[in-house]
Amino acid sequence: MKKVSWMSGIEFLPVYVGCTDNEAAYAREVRRLTRKSHPSPCVTPGATATAHRYYNGRGELVVLVGFNRNRISKGPAAFRAGIFAHEAVHAADWIFEEIGEDKPSDEFRAHLTQRITWWFFQEYHAK
Repeated sequence: MKKVSWMSGIEFLPVYVGCTDNEAAYAREVRRLTRKSHPSPCVTPGATATAHRYYNGRGELVVLVGFNRNRISKGPAAFRAGIFAHEAVHAADWIFEEIGEDKPSDEFRAHLTQRITWWFFQEYHAK
């Protein structure tokens, strides 16, 4: 991925979810969102992926996930699916927190997590 890819399909929520495996693209996006440089890498050293949350100029939640290209591309599909699901849970939890949903139904939680996981998988393999 040479840039940050943005998820569509959750327009009914006031949030944005993006992902990239490109350090420069991640740094550009954080600079755009925060108007500051971001000294840390998009993926915590030694990790396969890391989720971060920011707020854009309109005060809307932005979840940005960085994937370690070398680690994630070497693993089998089941490994990638697990990583994508893990980061999707973080994103879903932050989305629920943002919209004030303290006790989302099991189905709402499962569907949102599934949708984000599916999108990460599609987005990563589409590039």
